[in-house]
Amino acid sequence: MSADRDYLYLFNHIPKTAGTAFKKSLLRNVGEERFLDIIHPDKAKIDETLAVTNTRDLTWICANFHNKQIESLRNTDGRALRIVTMLRHPVQRGMSLYRFVRNKKSHALYGRISKMDLLEFARDDALDRQLSEYYTRRFGGGSFDDAVALLNRDKLVVGVTEEMSSTMRVIARVTGFSDLDVPHANVSKQFSEFNVDEDRVAEATRILAEKNPLDIRLYDHFRDVLLETGV
Repeated sequence: MSADRDYLYLFNHIPKTAGTAFKKSLLRNVGEERFLDIIHPDKAKIDETLAVTNTRDLTWICANFHNKQIESLRNTDGRALRIVTMLRHPVQRGMSLYRFVRNKKSHALYGRISKMDLLEFARDDALDRQLSEYYTRRFGGGSFDDAVALLNRDKLVVGVTEEMSSTMRVIARVTGFSDLDVPHANVSKQFSEFNVDEDRVAEATRILAEKNPLDIRLYDHFRDVLLETGV
């Protein structure tokens, strides 16, 4: 990538969107000395790390950012921002979260869902913070138009997990990176290993889709944009 110190690049890592694999490819191109990966789901921990970091020494910062953190970086770093965000189809993201948590005893949700099958997981309204309109609430406060506007505001690329080849082509083109692999998502155990009934999986799929009409619309919008620009 050409050295452009007028920009601070952020990868806003939404969990279960193949971001972990993407970051490995990104790191090879950026170099450790210009790259910071804040691996923590807790907003306060991200704040603490940013508070003691001289961001001017960095080119890329990766974290599950909240919007206030992005605005703070805009003000304290002084450079213009360019942001990469990955979206995954909301139904597939929900299923991936289920598989991931069922295999990670240290996860905060493990105790709640470790005995659930996928349908029970999809039906659990207490999990709606993760499973219902996650993107639209996160980026637009529940508004589709506001979410599109925010994602477009400082956009470098809005990538799509299911269209990773196109995503990486666009990122390579706009950054000049020459060594970008097409990453695979974290591979969790498949449903067959959880002894899942196919009819219950089908019903869970329907429920997850029903919970995410705006997120599916948002995903489809940015997938269309990506495919138009990524050829």
